[in-house]
Amino acid sequence: MSRYETNIILYLLPKVLFLGFGFKLMINIAGTNAPISIAIGTFIGLGVNFILSHVIHRMHRLIILLYSLILLIIGLILLSQMVVRIYLDLSPIWYVLVPMLFLIFYTSTKDEITIYRVTSILVVFQVGLILLSFLSLIPSIDTHNLIGVNDFNGMSIMTASLIFAFLSCSPYILLTDFKKQYQYKPYLISCLCLFVFTLLIVGVLNVNVALLFDYPEYVLFKSINVLGFLENIENVLFSIWFIIYFPFLTLATYNIKKILIK
Repeated sequence: MSRYETNIILYLLPKVLFLGFGFKLMINIAGTNAPISIAIGTFIGLGVNFILSHVIHRMHRLIILLYSLILLIIGLILLSQMVVRIYLDLSPIWYVLVPMLFLIFYTSTKDEITIYRVTSILVVFQVGLILLSFLSLIPSIDTHNLIGVNDFNGMSIMTASLIFAFLSCSPYILLTDFKKQYQYKPYLISCLCLFVFTLLIVGVLNVNVALLFDYPEYVLFKSINVLGFLENIENVLFSIWFIIYFPFLTLATYNIKKILIK
């Protein structure tokens, strides 16, 4: 794998566990201070990644197998529930789960480099959609939503910071050659995107509204209205999460296959 392809994976993986879970958890704990928690959690995460880079290659393969299986199950549940609730609310979950399983298991039969190369192509669309989202939503921020009256709580901020570090770093354990592959810059860029997403959710929706929805990041996209005609594009923009989940699910499946075959 080239350095570019590896950096793309390092950039995408930290975002995975925030879909329908991480963002809402952070806001529920830290409230309007969730962006502060992410800033602090990013520096904690850098320390966690440094430790991981020195211990992952020493982990027993059975631990990697169990961990990959757990992350695969969590990822499938989060993504399939998201698709059913947002796109196919009258359909049973297995309508989504079966094709998804077929796709990731088929991809995992290819060489690992295939996963990296396909991801490096998909990320171009992901970055473009993120930039469009950010530029469209920044003018909609209400600064009053970012200022919580008597909302500052040091313990809540630190708790949310630790949770952020855990959620953003744990997918890296899927990279068994992490010590060689790791670069801190892709992780920082990924955390910056998560910071901006959280800032937009709190600033545009406000904390109380965000907590009413299972997917505040999806509701956020509904606020986009560019020049009065570019609107109702939330379903297109939300596809960024499918791109993020592709390397996560396929790497987890690839690890399981690789360990069981040996």
